[in-house]
Amino acid sequence: MLRHVVAWTFKDSHEGLDKAAIIDRAAELLNRCETGVPSVRGWELGRATEGYEASHDLILISTFDDAAGLKAYIEHPVHQDVVEFLSKVRDQRVVIDYEI
Repeated sequence: MLRHVVAWTFKDSHEGLDKAAIIDRAAELLNRCETGVPSVRGWELGRATEGYEASHDLILISTFDDAAGLKAYIEHPVHQDVVEFLSKVRDQRVVIDYEI
């Protein structure tokens, strides 16, 4: 199995959305992938909790059977909708993929 972990920081605003609204929209779009992309085997999306130290605003931990499953996710139209939005509103993104 393959674990895919992505963490983002977001801009303070974008096209009338404040940072909280950006994070809400990003989470909404990302969560569509959990049921909309058949190769997803595990899904956990978390937001930084106020009052605790955090270097990122949002984290995704997802699981796939193998590299082909991850590739199918990355190329899936539901995921591509997310990528389009995130590319406009993110400041930083870090990714790590590893075998489990």
